[in-house]
Amino acid sequence: MRNIMKQRGQILIILFGSMFFGGAATVATFIEGSSTKDVKKAIKKVISDETRKDEIISLIKEWDKKKKKTRKQVEKEQKALLNVLTSYDSTKQAMQQAAMKLNESIDSEDQVFLDLKYSMREKLTKEEWDQFWVKKDM
Repeated sequence: MRNIMKQRGQILIILFGSMFFGGAATVATFIEGSSTKDVKKAIKKVISDETRKDEIISLIKEWDKKKKKTRKQVEKEQKALLNVLTSYDSTKQAMQQAAMKLNESIDSEDQVFLDLKYSMREKLTKEEWDQFWVKKDM
C-alpha cells in the first residue's frame, strides 16, 4: 500500500508540473524573456511605417486583453482539477472531466496567441518577423 501512495504522489507532481509549467505557460512571451511591453518598444524602434506600427501595437494590446481573460479561465480550471485530485471522494470520471476542461482552456489560450502571431505576420516583412520571432542563438 505504501508504494502505491508514493506512486500517486509522483503522478500528482508530474501532473501539477505540466499544468503549471507546460503548454500555455510559454504563451506569455513573444521572444524568450520578452514581455509584451518589451515587444511594443522593439516594434516602435524597428518599424518605421507609422500605420503598420500602430496596427501591430493595437494587435498586441488586443492580445493582452484576451490573454488576461483566457489566463483567468486556465487558472480556474487548474484549481478545479486540483480540488478533484485532492478530494478523497472524487471519481476517475470527475478527474477526467476536470482535466478535459483544463486542456480546453489551455487550447483556447494557445489559439489566442497563434491568432495574434499570424495576424502580425501579415503586417511584417520577413526581416521584421525574424527580429521578433526567430531565436538568435539557434
